[in-house]
Amino acid sequence: MYGSAYQRLMLCGGLLLAIIVQLTACTQAEDHTAQEWVDIAFESLHNSALQYDGQWEGRRGNERIYPRETVHSASSEAAWQPVVPPEAVPSMMEDFHFDTRQSSSEYAVIDMKMEQSKYTNAMQARMLEQFDVLANQAGTRMKGQLPDSADERSLLEALWKHVEVDAVYKMWIHRQSGVPEQVEVNASLHYTIDGNNMQETIACRYVLISNDESPRPETAL
Repeated sequence: MYGSAYQRLMLCGGLLLAIIVQLTACTQAEDHTAQEWVDIAFESLHNSALQYDGQWEGRRGNERIYPRETVHSASSEAAWQPVVPPEAVPSMMEDFHFDTRQSSSEYAVIDMKMEQSKYTNAMQARMLEQFDVLANQAGTRMKGQLPDSADERSLLEALWKHVEVDAVYKMWIHRQSGVPEQVEVNASLHYTIDGNNMQETIACRYVLISNDESPRPETAL
């Protein structure tokens, strides 16, 4: 009986040691922190003219509030609509962590949570800027046929005073190149209209356009 108990103890100890060794190996495999990987990715965006295929859709509850849209552009200002473009994001990040379920030997997958007030203000400015561009384009095409858009802009500004945006960016960063080959953005907009609490979601995905046959993340479009 003593021998049997001793064997069980040794077996449990061996299993525990194997688990510790495995966890230690996984930890040591990361030669950069999550924030360092993000810094590397944004540096690659800043120093190169990368092109992305982008796709997004917005919903209010189960209702699609505008159709799924797709864009192909070298300009981040165009390709990263309707969310804040990547070059403006670094100053808004407040938390980083690895997505250990999706990270692999080829990709470091990082979740980045945005600071709510900063991201909300940036998205408000972006939406008002886009409104002005569209209003000017419509006014040029249809002079004298459209009412003054000032009232509509005032309503939009009033609405945004009560909006809060929670946003998370997820990056698939190629470990060898440091390039974010895929980026997903999930933004939730919370606001109140006539005493009713409303929530809209914007889900976006952008995939690097490559001229070669290099592998992509499994979840890429």
